[in-house]
Amino acid sequence: MPGSAQSLAGLFKSPEFKKQLASHLSARYTTTVSEISNLDENVFRIDRSGDVSWVARLLSPSLQLSVILEDTEILRILEQQDFPAERLAHLSRCRQHLLDIIEELDAALSLLEDAKSCVPKSEPHLYEELRNKLSEADDFSGLPQCFIHPDLVTSNSIISAVDNSVQIVDWSGAGTGPGVASLGYLLWTAGQKSSTQMRTVAAAYATRISLEEGEIMRLKSAMISKPLILRSWEFSTARVSLEDSVKAIRSMDELTDTFWIFKSNTLELSIAIIRIRTLR
Repeated sequence: MPGSAQSLAGLFKSPEFKKQLASHLSARYTTTVSEISNLDENVFRIDRSGDVSWVARLLSPSLQLSVILEDTEILRILEQQDFPAERLAHLSRCRQHLLDIIEELDAALSLLEDAKSCVPKSEPHLYEELRNKLSEADDFSGLPQCFIHPDLVTSNSIISAVDNSVQIVDWSGAGTGPGVASLGYLLWTAGQKSSTQMRTVAAAYATRISLEEGEIMRLKSAMISKPLILRSWEFSTARVSLEDSVKAIRSMDELTDTFWIFKSNTLELSIAIIRIRTLR
């Protein structure tokens, strides 16, 4: 089997691989697979004839069992709360997982430092711009913590072919962290499609969850945080050029500025809900 990340990604998208996966699942679980589609590089949506869809995830043989057990515990808790997410056939208990934003930022800065020697001679100013952005990124310390999805994006939602219900998938790595960080990333991904969708997500969220004023004031930073880490990681691992990475980061600022223009329809609504509930 090919060893590089790019060759594996290509393999997982190939019709032949999906045919083999469908054959394995059909034989192993006595079911009929009608279609397989990629949700991520190693995560697949499995549509079954006349039955609910599955999510299949390929795990590395080197992955520690404790990590897998943590993920099963996350899904067990979600099922107890009747949250629309993946379900497990066998459940195990494990320790609570904490999402450390500071750790993620430190790791990104360390990778960026290692990649400094790869910066073109004409682009040191771009490197400094990227490094400064990352150094100044908000770690959301002091904000409310809750159980959050680590990658809450539209591609991780699946509409059931049976009843059209929406299920949130790919909970690997979920845990306790600042709620505003997860919301910010969701708003950013929605904004990649349109500012209207971004405003719709924000308004819908505000009807369910009351943000504290401190969270609202740092929401703009939350929208940039994870995309900033990802763009920096892409350059540091030679997946994109430094110039393209910085261009992508500049576009993030434009996107969040667009969102801020519509604060009368979103953020002030959240503040109003806080004040009303406080008065009650």
